[in-house]
Amino acid sequence: MSRAADDLSITPSAVSHQLRRLEKELGSRLYTRVGRGLKLTPEGERLYVSLRTTLSELKNSIETFAEEHFDGELTIAAPPTFTTLWLLPRLFEFREKFPKLRYRIQTMPVPPVQLPNVDIVVQFGTHYWPGKRVIPLVDTDYTPVCAPQLIEGYRNFRPSDLADAVLIHDDGGEAWDRWLSVANLGGMVAVEEIFVGNSTDAIQLARLGYGFAINDQIVTSNSIAEGELIQPFELVAGSYEQFYVVTDFEKDMKPAVREFEAWLFGRIAA
Repeated sequence: MSRAADDLSITPSAVSHQLRRLEKELGSRLYTRVGRGLKLTPEGERLYVSLRTTLSELKNSIETFAEEHFDGELTIAAPPTFTTLWLLPRLFEFREKFPKLRYRIQTMPVPPVQLPNVDIVVQFGTHYWPGKRVIPLVDTDYTPVCAPQLIEGYRNFRPSDLADAVLIHDDGGEAWDRWLSVANLGGMVAVEEIFVGNSTDAIQLARLGYGFAINDQIVTSNSIAEGELIQPFELVAGSYEQFYVVTDFEKDMKPAVREFEAWLFGRIAA
């Protein structure tokens, strides 16, 4: 009763009075007292189930309407590679839906030393943030990528052919070692290797035709969709980590955050 009164900005006694009026109009008891608490009757349960969906849809419709006229700010934090290679090429889609919303986007290290003070965080790897809601966004599988011209002339390019190629590393070689082990080529040494400090540079080198990079399907998806990169093999190696979304708990989330999170999950799934 107290929580309902807080949500409705009225007194608990006013809530009780409204419920008694509703019971009188319906001719049925909706709840009974159990100790110091309340329990729904079968009739109350039936009414709750039927009304919950309707009230939820009404709430979402009102929030969406308000969001279309929302001119506040949405702050987002994500790893540099995710921001550059996935988010920024697609952010215009969300902006078209909510043109009055202002955006503040910041990058953060992987793993983050501390949680940024923003509305929504996309992070890679699990971290426990007290008082925050952390939910999985997407699993990731690693597979090699390259510019299309690198395998032109091959009738059937095989994983063993990578021994004569240039392998690009952004993590010291761990991802390539894991994938080569899955391909039963553990211990294979390529004719040449390039080491860079981040995935963005590795993908850029691969796009320019310098060699074969390896990363997950999220980071490489935009370059593949644009035809700049291809995946020469179907074989994948699962990652030890995945992407997560960090926000306030749902009751405290701003409408803009709810909309952005829904768009993010839908776009990732697509």
